[in-house]
Amino acid sequence: MSRVIVCGLGEVGYRIATLLLELGETVTIVTMDSRSGWIASVKKRGAEVVIGDARDEELLEQSGLEDASAVIACTHRDGTNVEISLDVRKLYPKKRTIARIVDPSCARHAEKHLGVHRAIAMTAAAAPALAAATFGDSVLAEVEVSGERFLALRVEGPEHLQRDPPCRDFVSRRVR
Repeated sequence: MSRVIVCGLGEVGYRIATLLLELGETVTIVTMDSRSGWIASVKKRGAEVVIGDARDEELLEQSGLEDASAVIACTHRDGTNVEISLDVRKLYPKKRTIARIVDPSCARHAEKHLGVHRAIAMTAAAAPALAAATFGDSVLAEVEVSGERFLALRVEGPEHLQRDPPCRDFVSRRVR
């Protein structure tokens, strides 16, 4: 079992931490502040919570950075998330870094030029779910394989969007 450090315990960070804990991961959360109910909830599920600034390299080290398999920077500020990712890469160049970025061009830049392993633009992440909801569909999963994105959808929308009857519940569509 590997440790994942989640930086930020806002709405996104809480959901990420909860999902990782449900998957059986060891989770350490570094956050400056959060809702007391969220902190209690993740602690109850087994997460360690460190109150402080994730941009503080010494604090990250004390939070188990050396043994972590990945660091997810998901504060509410793009610049902070990029800074955390760069600090991690400076200390451990091969450590996997994932950053929540609102601006898609900033996300592309962070991956291409700054060495962030994965910078996920929230607008790009939300777009498939919003488009699917137009037809009453829901996105069950999104997977990237060799640079191509694939979605697994539950189709409940118009009949012309559904495939063969045995496959009506789960449809995979390639996303360009």
